[in-house]
Amino acid sequence: MAKKESIKLSDKEIQSIKELQQENAQINSKLGLIVRQKWALETRIKQIREEELIAYSKKEKEILTEINNIYGDGKLDLDTFEFIKSEN
Repeated sequence: MAKKESIKLSDKEIQSIKELQQENAQINSKLGLIVRQKWALETRIKQIREEELIAYSKKEKEILTEINNIYGDGKLDLDTFEFIKSEN
């Protein structure tokens, strides 16, 4: 088997490669930070869905039930805030 020839790169070439490595590390660091921020946002979205929207839905249901108990069956027009009784 023949021995492979080894050639030393010039200082300029070495410096260029080192700069590329540094740029790559910076890009990876920035991407890592963005991914961590994305995870935090996804966690917050999930928390809002699970806690705040459920609480909102419960409160909405309670208020509409109370209105229906006072005025009977019907619909609430959210533009005019008028209650329209159902025809029975």
